[in-house]
Amino acid sequence: MHIVQMVNALRVGGAEKLIITFAQAIQHQNTRLTVVTLRPNVPSVQAQVESFGARVLPFNHRKPYAGKRFWELLRYLRVSSPDVIHTHLSMANILGASAGVLAGIPVVSTLHNTKMSTKDDFLLTTAETFLLRNVVDRIIAVGWETARVQQPRFGSKSVEVIPNAVPIPEQLSPNEREQLRIELI
Repeated sequence: MHIVQMVNALRVGGAEKLIITFAQAIQHQNTRLTVVTLRPNVPSVQAQVESFGARVLPFNHRKPYAGKRFWELLRYLRVSSPDVIHTHLSMANILGASAGVLAGIPVVSTLHNTKMSTKDDFLLTTAETFLLRNVVDRIIAVGWETARVQQPRFGSKSVEVIPNAVPIPEQLSPNEREQLRIELI
């Protein structure tokens, strides 16, 4: 299986941490992961994703919705023919859904926060809402509150909740627990 995860950029944040966790979880499975980014990445975050065997493919452009970038992205998707595109954050949701529908590839989008539109991003939010409601195959929210706040944007289309995955920390030995208690007092 080939999965394309699309995100605005690999920086330090929740969506990026989710991509790192996913890359680590599938590294020894029969799954190929390509992470498409739309802005310059933080080198250390990109290196961490790549250390788990994922390919990072930047489609950077100084204009967020540049036509040239869109056509290059569409060409890449048609040639690589991934099984699914999974988008994170508004710019990636808009470009990924648009390119995915034209390439005939299913698109899943994850909503990461409860932020609603302001006057400054009204057109962006309107475009994203239209695409998520009418083009995207599945909408996921990272938490129940995110789903509750975002659901009205999508009418009867359901928003599924999959809480953010977090690695389970290693168990501390009784001695380590006692030492930690002493340090915290």
